[in-house]
Amino acid sequence: MYTKHPRVFFPNLDGLRFFAFMLVFLQHGFGNAFIPFDNQSYLSDRTIGFFFSGGATGVQIFFVLSGFLITFLLLKEQKTAGQIDVRKFYLRRTLRIWPLYFATVIFAFLIYPYLKSVIGIHSDLCSRPWYYFTFLANFDSIHIRLYCPGHDAMTQGIVWSVSIEEQFYIFWPLMFRVLSKSRQWMIFPFVITMCIIFRIYNANAQSEILYFHTFAVMGDLAIGGLFAYLCVNSTSFLRRIQSLSRRRIAFIYLVIFFCYFFQDILFMIPGWVVFGRLLFDCFWAFIIVEQCFSKNSLFGLGRNQIFSNLGKISYGLYMLHPIGILITDIVFRILKINTEMFSILILMGFISLALSIIIAKMSYQWFETPFLRLKNKFAIVKTQMI
Repeated sequence: MYTKHPRVFFPNLDGLRFFAFMLVFLQHGFGNAFIPFDNQSYLSDRTIGFFFSGGATGVQIFFVLSGFLITFLLLKEQKTAGQIDVRKFYLRRTLRIWPLYFATVIFAFLIYPYLKSVIGIHSDLCSRPWYYFTFLANFDSIHIRLYCPGHDAMTQGIVWSVSIEEQFYIFWPLMFRVLSKSRQWMIFPFVITMCIIFRIYNANAQSEILYFHTFAVMGDLAIGGLFAYLCVNSTSFLRRIQSLSRRRIAFIYLVIFFCYFFQDILFMIPGWVVFGRLLFDCFWAFIIVEQCFSKNSLFGLGRNQIFSNLGKISYGLYMLHPIGILITDIVFRILKINTEMFSILILMGFISLALSIIIAKMSYQWFETPFLRLKNKFAIVKTQMI
């Protein structure tokens, strides 16, 4: 037992979490309102896509962020305790992820069908429940989109990314435990190379494979972990990040913005479908370490207290926002309001966001917090990052 624990806290990352969630919500909550504006002009399409088609980017940022934080904490634990306690790691992840995950899955398969029947929707779903109860939801997402597209529900499908993270967490700490400190650096090129090989092999396959398959996206988490490893073990790397001038930071952010805004053009470059995602992983990882360690940062996402507070409940926001959207849709249908009007769709989006925040706050305070308190009892490295 350790009487004194180090504490790790990166205040700007809560704001980044909320930003990643908003990318997801803007697509889910407001995307339908802007469908009629597609194909107006290239610039308008890119602008709409930038703001209202960024759900995939939000998930990718969550992956990179998870890889960074988990790896950083594992390495700090190793430095503090001499080795990684894999059992406690699994207990912490279980107490953080499982309660809300299974609550969401139970709602999706037991309560959602009833609510759907209330508003007169009787469409069949292709979802196979056991995939969701065993953290294999991403593979069911592939199956649905390939063999019965449209026969799914957001309340069920939202858990696919959490399933990937849980699959990743199974082997990630074991690799650090098995390898000596001098060889742990090999973990990152190994996982990234396996990801690249899988993406090359499936380069001409359906896009669902490259989006939902664990092997296709595990590079996201590995690159986030690589940047954490460099911050912990490379003094020169950390000093470069800390001493970056504002001009260089601004230039890098400008490059990131340019690549993101014109990514449809970039995806026409041969090989981009294989390597493009990994490049953006590096972009998001840079933003993470810049926000955590730079002394000359142009802005700190943690300075906005509202965004920072909402970032603390980002897991609940991500998992529960389909319920907020669902409730709003049900109410508008019952009231027989025309939901094809642009102004009504925008109003529904704001109401859905407000409901999602309320539901997520209630979940955090009354459901998740007891598990978080228990989780902290197994923490060797204390953290305020929830």
